[in-house]
Amino acid sequence: MYKQIILIAFILLISNVRVIPQSLNTLTGLYNIPSAEVMGDGQASFGAFYLSRNFFTKYQTFNENAIEYFGAIGFLPFLELSVHFTKNLAPNDALGDRTFNLKIKAIEEKEFIPAIAIGIHDPIHTEENPTNHYNSLYIVTTKNIIINNSFVNKIAVTNGYGSDIIKAAAYQYIGYFGGVSLTVLHFVNLMAEYDADRFNGGIRVCLFNHINILAGWGGFSYFMGGASFVWKL
Repeated sequence: MYKQIILIAFILLISNVRVIPQSLNTLTGLYNIPSAEVMGDGQASFGAFYLSRNFFTKYQTFNENAIEYFGAIGFLPFLELSVHFTKNLAPNDALGDRTFNLKIKAIEEKEFIPAIAIGIHDPIHTEENPTNHYNSLYIVTTKNIIINNSFVNKIAVTNGYGSDIIKAAAYQYIGYFGGVSLTVLHFVNLMAEYDADRFNGGIRVCLFNHINILAGWGGFSYFMGGASFVWKL
């Protein structure tokens, strides 16, 4: 009886599911790096991620583990926006960091041409004292390789380059970044990447077509992850 219940629950769990590739930077991507994909028009998401203190550079104001709360939306078929608030888990720490991210898909993927997108993270700052700690202006490409297999469904290869041309207190994705993701069983995404600072590995699971769980290891040594809820407006 218990075996039948577990089997039915598993079938319901994976029925009509698809992986929504949302990363730790709150836009679509791999584990931490952005990809050239964007959320669908009218698609929205909100959630939270746990971030290890080892993830932050000494210029990013966080010397403790932190929680990142976020909301993201796809606007038109080529534009994706997100805002997130990152707060230290240290006692009596009332301040946090507020960040705005934007990504535009410039070229749609075709048979022999990868998708190409341009993104900007945390661009807003004051002239006197820059307070943007996660800035990047980047271009990124993604090519999907579809595999007609009941277990392995897709391999996606992402490559990008980020610039520190915008004045900021600290940066991310500066220089080359890239990674590979493998989709299996249509609802599990396995990822390995280089985010211009460290190598990371992660896994993303989509449940009931709306709940996404992301977990992984920054630098292949410390855990980070969380969950988000996705729906169509």
